[in-house]
Amino acid sequence: MEMPGDDADELSWLLFHQERVLEATQARRFLSEKAIRHRLGSGRWRQVHRRVYVTHNGPVGPKEWRWVAVLAAGPAATLGGLTAAQAWGLRRYESRLVHLLLPARHQTRTLPPGVRIHRTTALPSEDVLDVGKPRRTMPARSLVDAAQRRRPTRRRGLSSRQASSNAWSGATTCIGCWNGSLAHGGVG
Repeated sequence: MEMPGDDADELSWLLFHQERVLEATQARRFLSEKAIRHRLGSGRWRQVHRRVYVTHNGPVGPKEWRWVAVLAAGPAATLGGLTAAQAWGLRRYESRLVHLLLPARHQTRTLPPGVRIHRTTALPSEDVLDVGKPRRTMPARSLVDAAQRRRPTRRRGLSSRQASSNAWSGATTCIGCWNGSLAHGGVG
């Protein structure tokens, strides 16, 4: 999406920052129900989830799906693991899933297909980028989480200590790949 001009309204800026994806409550702040129904009925907008709209009629790409997932899950949602690493620019590790972190006691809303929720009891503020949108874990936390999810403890019959060691080993491998993609222009 092209950057809005100096005279752009608040809705234009919100759509720019959120990759043209709106949560229903956000849409109602700017438009009447009738105007929203008209955009949906005319095919200018699409309802991709119960409470989330894509405000164009073209294909929905990975950046937009991240927003769809975060807006559908609610304000406590944070991109995590491989999804957050991809948002930071990690290449060559593809996944169709959107990984979200939610507080352990947070009530889960109905989510779109392809969204995987991971619960956490510890998400310190230094592990989260709140300025960049959507909210996501910092690179180191993202890589460690992604590596841990690639090596489940139960499936391999590992002790917690062995799984933790494997996760750090996997994270080191990921960081090496990340550094390699930086050196070859793959991140950005």
